[in-house]
Amino acid sequence: RMASHNMPQTERLAGMLGLATRAGKLIIGSNLTVAAVREAEYLKKGKKTPHLVLLATDASDNTKKKIQNCCTYHQVAYFVIPLSASELGHAIGNGMDVSAIGIADVGFSEAVKKILLQYSNADKPQEV
Repeated sequence: RMASHNMPQTERLAGMLGLATRAGKLIIGSNLTVAAVREAEYLKKGKKTPHLVLLATDASDNTKKKIQNCCTYHQVAYFVIPLSASELGHAIGNGMDVSAIGIADVGFSEAVKKILLQYSNADKPQEV
């Protein structure tokens, strides 16, 4: 399936994550993301609850396992994305490597999912 835009997937993804960052809708880092997913059920309205979790392609096996187990248990969708931790950190304007983020907004989550699913040649997205 051809993508409707000429812009590469990684650029569109990075752009969307940049917008989500500026809107204050991201939970940054694997520990904070796991904590937010775990606490999602107990958080009061208005707190950041992740609707989608993204893992850098080079996240450690331990981090991947932790995120996958947590997201599966709490029924939060997650994807391994075609960005390294360094690229993910850069995309969200964080100077450091970021191996996982949570998106605490339904609109941004859907937009990111659409970008990931639009490219059949991407690393097979893993959705729960």
